[in-house]
Amino acid sequence: MMIKILFSICLVLMAGCAITHKRGADAQLTVDYYLQNRGTLPSELSKMVTLDKINEADVTIQWSVNDKGETQDITIEHDTLHNENVNTLLIEHLKTMKFPRPPNFTVTTVEYTYKFQKNQNQKIQKK
Repeated sequence: MMIKILFSICLVLMAGCAITHKRGADAQLTVDYYLQNRGTLPSELSKMVTLDKINEADVTIQWSVNDKGETQDITIEHDTLHNENVNTLLIEHLKTMKFPRPPNFTVTTVEYTYKFQKNQNQKIQKK
């Protein structure tokens, strides 16, 4: 009886691994949804970012959407801005978002890069 139970548990674990690696919804659809539904995030970011010593910077964020439309595994993949407040805002904002559901038993992984550039009209103050 004990051998039969252990064998059943192994089958369930292996099936779970196979399911999580299935391809989810089209990642571009998820990015488009994100861009249309991020609200005031771009204006909040522009208030937080000042580029004094560099002309441009970028932050690449990666996240997954499970089959319930919830975000998970949110990480900053690349960051030349080095602003923890911006990174925290991006992560916390994504945690609150609900995305369209990918097919059952799938996960969609998405990467999006925010690019920050110095405003050409911005006057640089000399110290």
